[in-house]
Amino acid sequence: MESLYLLTTTASDFFARLGYEVADRDSAPASIASSAQFVDLCPASATFMCKALGASQQQQASADASADQDAGASGFRGRYTES
Repeated sequence: MESLYLLTTTASDFFARLGYEVADRDSAPASIASSAQFVDLCPASATFMCKALGASQQQQASADASADQDAGASGFRGRYTES
């Protein structure tokens, strides 16, 4: 895994502080662009963001993905809180 992608309607500033950058929706990989979230669930006005991972982040993301698969998990895993 080399990059992380997300769509947001309200939290672009939050994700920018975490290293995500705004990207053109047309630049989304086909696997992202064809997802239900991208096509139907998130409005066209949602901000598309991308974060390139460094080597150590890639290893952690791959380990997290493997753990999710081993546990039979699917979909988004994470937490967002406002302070």
